[in-house]
Amino acid sequence: MKFNFLKRLIIPIDLDVYFNLILETWNINVIPISHQIAILSTNLVIHKDPADRLICATTIILNAKLISKDKLISKANVVEVIWLNLSGLGKEQAIPTFQTSA
Repeated sequence: MKFNFLKRLIIPIDLDVYFNLILETWNINVIPISHQIAILSTNLVIHKDPADRLICATTIILNAKLISKDKLISKANVVEVIWLNLSGLGKEQAIPTFQTSA
């Protein structure tokens, strides 16, 4: 994997292609933000990050468990948090990467 000077991942292919590949490879369903999720997220008291509140609200609405390493979400105790240790997998297996000819 390559990163730029801001330590952000450089993706050498079209972003739409990249995301579709990840979604298909890992059989991931994208859940849209419903009005119920949006409203619930404004009422959650976890911390100031609105993205984390949306993630927790989605987890609650779907009656799901959240796979996360975020300590602030875990400490808030508003959703069941589990952490899947992927250290046994190589990075190339955990995140699809692409080789480009330079």
